[in-house]
Amino acid sequence: MSRWIVLQSAPVSRGRTAWAALAVAPWLLLVFLVARYSLDAPLIDEWSFVSQLESDSTGTLTLESLRSQHGEHRPLFPRLVMLGLAHVTGWNVRYEIALNLLIATALYFTLARLFRRELSKPTEPLPVWSWALLSLLVFSLAQWENWLWGWQLQVFLNVFSVVVGIHLLTRRPLEWRHFAGAAVAGVVATYSFGNGLLFWPVGLGALASTPRTGPPKRFLLVGWILLSGLVVASYLADFRRGASETSFEGVVTRPIGHFWYALTFLGSPLASFTGSAFPPRDSGIAGLVGLGGLLLFAWAARRAIRRRPLEAERLIPFFALASYAIASSLIAAVSRLRYGIPQAMASRYTTISSLFWVGLIGVLVAATEQGSSGKRHVETPDRVGRWSLAGIAALVMVSSLVCIHVFPDRHDFLVPARAEMVRGENLDLLRRLHPEVNQVTSGLVALRRLRLSVFRDSRTAESAAAAAPHRLGRFGQVLRPIFRPEAVRLGRTVVIPVELTNPTTEVWSAAGIGTGTLSVRLSYHWFDYAGRAAVYDGARTLLPHDVLPGQTVSVNARVAPPPLPGHYLLRLTMVQEGVEWFDSVAAGSADLSIDVVP
Repeated sequence: MSRWIVLQSAPVSRGRTAWAALAVAPWLLLVFLVARYSLDAPLIDEWSFVSQLESDSTGTLTLESLRSQHGEHRPLFPRLVMLGLAHVTGWNVRYEIALNLLIATALYFTLARLFRRELSKPTEPLPVWSWALLSLLVFSLAQWENWLWGWQLQVFLNVFSVVVGIHLLTRRPLEWRHFAGAAVAGVVATYSFGNGLLFWPVGLGALASTPRTGPPKRFLLVGWILLSGLVVASYLADFRRGASETSFEGVVTRPIGHFWYALTFLGSPLASFTGSAFPPRDSGIAGLVGLGGLLLFAWAARRAIRRRPLEAERLIPFFALASYAIASSLIAAVSRLRYGIPQAMASRYTTISSLFWVGLIGVLVAATEQGSSGKRHVETPDRVGRWSLAGIAALVMVSSLVCIHVFPDRHDFLVPARAEMVRGENLDLLRRLHPEVNQVTSGLVALRRLRLSVFRDSRTAESAAAAAPHRLGRFGQVLRPIFRPEAVRLGRTVVIPVELTNPTTEVWSAAGIGTGTLSVRLSYHWFDYAGRAAVYDGARTLLPHDVLPGQTVSVNARVAPPPLPGHYLLRLTMVQEGVEWFDSVAAGSADLSIDVVP
C-alpha cells in the first residue's frame, strides 16, 4: 500500500516542482536583464534631484524641500531613500534599480501570503500554479521602464505600501497594531506617488466591509476617517496646480475618451505586444482587454459570492486591490488624456494596473471552487474560469517576452550618452538623458563638483569616457555579406544584408560628435579589372546603435554601382569618419565580384 502511495504522489511532486520552477523563472530572467543592461546614468526626472543633492552637501536641505511637489506628486520617502543611497554609493543609480527589484520581490511574497491567507485551508493548500501566475504579473518585463529607471522607486514604494496596507486592514481579527501599520503604509504610499491618496477611500471601504472582530468597528472607522483627513490636508497644503495638471472639466466634454483611456490603462499589462513606449496599435487592443477584464471581474465576483455567501469577506482584499487600480486609471485619464489614449500604455503605469489583474486572479480562484463539497477543483475548474486564467497567463507571458529586446536596445542607446557626461560637448547625446539638455549640462557641473555619479572616482570617469566617441586605436572588423549579387544594373542601387562584428576592445560609436565625426559606418569601394578605384568614397550605411566589443549587428548596405558597365570588385569595409578606412589598416573586409550591366 505504501509503495502505491509513493508511485501516485511522484507525478504530483514533479508537477509541483515544475510549477515552482515556472514561478522562479520570471524573477531570474528579470534579474539577469537588469544586471546586464541597467546603466549608471541619471535619467529625466532624476536630474531634478541634483539640486537637493547640492543642498544636502551644504547642509541647507530641509524637510519642506524633500516634501515639495514634483508634478502632482510629493515623493518624500523616495527622496529620503535615494539621498541615503547617494551617500553610500556616490549616487550610483544602479543601486536604486536594485532596490526596486528587492521591493518588487517583497511585493510578490506579500501578495502570495495574502492569497494563501484568503484562498487556502489547512486541508486544501493554494495550488502552486497560482504562485507562477502571480510571478508572471509582478515580474513582467512589460514594466521595463520601471525596471531600468531608479527614479521609479516612487512607484514601487507606492504599490508595495498599498498592498501591505490592504493586507493589514483585511486581517481577521483586526487589531490596533494592524490598523496602525496600515495607516503608516498609507502615509508612505501617499508621499511616494500621487495616487497614494486613493488608498484612504479604498482602505475605508475595506475596513467597513470586513466583519467586526477585535476593536469596535465604529472606533476604527472614525479613526481612519480622521487620519485620512489629516494626511490629505497635509498633502494639499500649499499644493500648486500647474497648467498640465489634473483638469476635471475635460471629463464632461470627452467622457468616452476618458473611459477608453482608463480601460487602456487597465489592459496594458496584458497587451504590450511591441515593447515600444506608446504604441497606438496596442492601445486599441489594451482597451478591449481592459473592458473584458472588468466584465470578467463582475462575473467571477458574482459567481464566488453565490457559491460561498458566508465566506464573501475573503474577497474584500481582492476587491480593494482592483478598486485601487481602477481608481488610479480614472485619475490618470483625467490628468493625461491630453497626451492621447496611447499614453495610457506607458510602461511605467503597468506596475499599478497589474494590481487589477492580481485582484481578478484572486476572485477567479475563489469562483472556481465548488461550494457544495468544499473541494477545490483547481485542476479542472469550470470552463469559463479555466480559460480565463489560461488566457491571462498567456497574454501576460507574451506581453513580457516581446519586451525583452527593449533592455539591450535601451542600454545601447544610453551608453554613449553616459560617456558624454564626462565630456559634456555633444548636446544631441546628452539630450538622450533629458529632453531639456540645459538641465543635464547644469547638473553635470554640480555632479562634477560634488564628485557624484560618473565623477565619484577617477576609475568610474575613465570607464565612462572610454565609451565616448574618440579616435579608435584599433581598426579590426569582421564583415559577412548574407547575399552576394552576381550582377547589378547601371543606375540601380542594390541592398546587401551584412553582419558586422567588432572584434576589438573599443566601442564603435554610431552617432559620433557634431555632424558625425568619429562615428563608425559601413561603406564600400569599387575596383575595376586593373585594380583602379572606380568609386572609392562609397555611400554610408549607419549603424543601428553603438557596437560594443565582440558584438555583432546586422545592417542593410545600400550600394550604388559605378557609372560604367564592366566587371568589378566590390569591397565592403568600415570607416571611421574623419579618421581612417578600416581596410587600409586591417583585414576583415568583404570582397565581392560583381558585373555591372546596362
